This record gives sequence, C-alpha cells and structure tokens, in this order.
Amino acid sequence: MPLRTLLTRRRPAAALTACAVALLGAVAVEPSARAATQPTLPLVAVSTDVGLPQPATPDDPPQISWSLAAPGDGTAVTDVDVTLDVSGISSFADDGGQCRNDVCEWKTAALGVGGTGGLVELNAKAGVPLGTTGTAVLSGTAQGAALTPVTVKVTVGRVGLVVNDLPPVGHATPGSTLDAGVTVANTGQLPSDGVDLRLTTTEGLGFAQHFSNCVYSRQTIDNGYPSLTDDALCHIATIVQPGGKYRLSGRIGIDVTPRALWDLVRYTAVPGSGSAPTGDGSGPVLSLVPDGAAPTGGEDSADWTVDTDNTADLAAGGDTARGRPGDRVVVTASMRSDGPATVDVETSDNQLGVMVDIPHGTTAVKVPGACNPWATDGPGRPALGAPRYICAVQRPFEANQVVRLPFTLRIDAGAPALATGSVKATTVYDLGLPFDPDHANDTAPLTVHVQGGATTPTPSPSAGGAGVGDGSGGNRPSAQAGTGHTPGTDAHATGGDGSLATTGNTGTWILTWTGAAALAFGGAAFALARSRRTRRTGN
Repeated sequence: MPLRTLLTRRRPAAALTACAVALLGAVAVEPSARAATQPTLPLVAVSTDVGLPQPATPDDPPQISWSLAAPGDGTAVTDVDVTLDVSGISSFADDGGQCRNDVCEWKTAALGVGGTGGLVELNAKAGVPLGTTGTAVLSGTAQGAALTPVTVKVTVGRVGLVVNDLPPVGHATPGSTLDAGVTVANTGQLPSDGVDLRLTTTEGLGFAQHFSNCVYSRQTIDNGYPSLTDDALCHIATIVQPGGKYRLSGRIGIDVTPRALWDLVRYTAVPGSGSAPTGDGSGPVLSLVPDGAAPTGGEDSADWTVDTDNTADLAAGGDTARGRPGDRVVVTASMRSDGPATVDVETSDNQLGVMVDIPHGTTAVKVPGACNPWATDGPGRPALGAPRYICAVQRPFEANQVVRLPFTLRIDAGAPALATGSVKATTVYDLGLPFDPDHANDTAPLTVHVQGGATTPTPSPSAGGAGVGDGSGGNRPSAQAGTGHTPGTDAHATGGDGSLATTGNTGTWILTWTGAAALAFGGAAFALARSRRTRRTGN
C-alpha cells in the first residue's frame, strides 16, 4: 500500500521562510537585555515578483503579502504604520478597493512576539497587454525601530513552470543507477528566460553525473521532513516558451547506494534568476529540448519516491544497576543500527521507536523527553511512573548510529531481588520491523539487582505488541492512523531533557516538526494564513 501521501502537503518555500523569520525574530528577553540603539526591522514580502494572470482569476487571485517580526532583544515597538504604495501598478492592477488613493495601510498599536502582517489581493485589469509591468513599494514607520522597505515587481501575465510526476520505483537494487526523466513545461502566458532546476536527494541516493552548469552541495540533516541531503542546482539557459514542454538534454542518473531503503528525489523548476553562480560539475552542459505541448496544469515541484530492496539490522541494548529499596538508580536503554541501510520513514508517523518495560518493583521518576507512556496501541501523554514507555528515535537512523535513553528508577519497598524489565527495538506504534533481517537481537534485558529484595521475583510484562513482522507486506512499516500522543513533545512533564546521547540531535520526530511548523505558520502574520499550500499553475 503506498504510504507517500504526506509528502504532497507542501507550502511554498518563500511563505515558510517568511513565517520562520517572523517567529524566530520574535523571541522576547528581559528588558535589561535591550539594545542601546534602535533596531532595524525588515519588512518581508512573501514574493517580490508577482504575476497576474490575464484574464484574471478572481476566485484565486495573486497577492502581495508581507510580515514584520518583533525584535529579538525585547525592544518595545509601538505605533507601527505600514503602507503599500501601489501607484506604480494601479494603471493595470485592480486591488478590489483595498487601497485608498493608491495606498494600502495597516496600523498596529504594539508589535507583539508573533509580529504582524497583511496582504492585498490583485487582479489584472481587462484588456491590459501581457508583459505590462510596474512596482509596488512596501514601507513603514514605528516607535522604537526603523523599518526597512521592500519593492515588489508586478507583471501582467506570468511564467507557469510545472514539472512532470515520475512514477514511483518499488524495488530498486543497491548499486544500480536510475534515470530521472524530468520534464519542464510552461503553462503560463510569458516565456521563461532560462530555468533554475533543483534536484535534492535523501541519504540513500546520489548523483551519478555532475553537469558543468550545475552547482552541487551537501545539506546538513536537521531532522526536517523529508531528510534531504545531496543537492544539485542547475542553471539552464534555454528559453521556455508558453505552452511548450521540454525534456532534459542529458540523462540525470540517480545512484542507489548501499544505504538506500526508502528515499526520494525532490525536483523543482523556477524561472531563471539571472544571477546564477558558475557550475562546478565536470560533465556536459545540461539544457532543455522541446518535447511537445504543455499540460493544462501541474506544480513546480514534485517528489520521486524510490524504495530499495535492502535491510537494516536494529539491535536493542539493555543495562543493569544495583541498589537498595528507596535508592534511585539509572539504567540506559539503547538501540543500535548495524545497517547497511539508513532507516528514514518519509511517509508515515510510524517512526522508529524503542519500547522500554520498567523493571517490576521500580518506578520511573525521570525519563527522556523522547519517551511517553505506552497506551495500548501507541504513545500516550507524558507521565512518570508508567510500567512501559515508547521512545521516538530521530530520523534518519544510519548504520552504526546508537540512541541511548537513560531512565532514573526508584527502587520500591518489596522489590524482588532481581527486578527485570526489557528493551525492544520497534516502531512508535509497535507495528514491526519488516526490513530487519535478524529479530534475535531485537530485545534485551533491563535489570536492577536489589540488595535485601524479595527472593521470589515477579515477572515483568513482556515487551511486545504487534510483533516484529515477517516481511510479507514488503519492507516498509505499516501506516498508523491512531490517536496516540506524539512522543518527545513535553520533556519537562516527564522530567527528562530529551537528549539522545550519541545521535548528534534531539529526539524530535516528524509529527513534532509538523506541529512546530504549523505553530510558526499560525503565529506569524495573518497575511500568510491565506497562502496556498502548493503553488499550482494552469486550470
């Protein structure tokens, strides 16, 4: 069953950037830390190049939207007055009466931590020739800060670049090379003077050839979604005419590495920037070749999914401690990947997890922030004292990577001489590891030797659930649409610090990231709330 649906829910990169600026710049500190000089705050336009379809599209009009973040040093900013001067575009653009005397205005009494923002919807006036262009200027004043203006170019007509959807690959082989048959089409009304084509892969894939007009780099994995790493930005000089579709002049080979398991290539086409850096590849020049008519619609970005027939051996690690009733001891549960594949679940909330059964006769008084009590079929809400915990593991999880999860336990009165628990390598919904070739090392003991403890031990609950899986459904874990709580979202409630000692990152996982992005989007300027989730062109 395909599990790639979550990857289709993207927001425009520019909108997310503006939201992030608004949110990150809005961290308040104590008044004593305020800067001695007046801060300068930039007015941020979601797009500085806006195209107006001709004829107009009143049901889905383009917009000039902006945001303003509060200063990060806590400086009070009041009497904010932002204006948009549309006199340079009013002869051909209709603002629907939102602006008076060619000026739109927004006033804010005090700039709060969430910042502020606004938007103006625009339509091309009937009969205005394609290519007519002008500028609108966003500027403002405030008490306590200087606001930096920004200019937005507005043009009648637009370039509408779209890319094709490549069919998913279901059974790639490590060591093979795939052909990324990307096409670019223009569904707009104006030609595109060149194309900037960006291709980015996840950890298990790489580029077989480096074209001379492409800039290649490696991105830092930040536990984002998806975990994109290798990047190629190709500056193609071909003029893409309206109504035309174009294929690439050369084969873009994608290498399937020994680390591959569940991967993707994200590719995006935007109009040429005109200030492209020099490519660093040693291969031929990549260009576009006419290949028929453009489709009626589409998107400027797509994901090509590649599933590889590969394995990753996950091994649970246990621990032991000693103490007397009333003592507090620390035991560390762990999970190690013996590879060879990198495990990075891109399309499901059923991420990798570690199941920890607390040794009977002890009570968890401090747990890692990535761990929540197990609630029958998934993570529950943060709490101490639960008999079983499920801990989310950061993604991607690479070969030779280890996650360590320290639990502080109180030895209870009446504890057995040998308090036993267990550690299990699994997923956060305990739906199995079908890609794991060796289930013998999926569990490990977690024990506490109690001095003066009862001589007849009471067995602990067995770590388990739906089992480890037999691979009959392929090597991808099952999707989970349950109502469990997201692990790792409240480290303070569980007394933990959320750290994963050897992973080089926090234990945050995909739903945490999604929630944070939604918070940033909602807390930033309301102008961005009306931005579309994906940039679509055509009908």
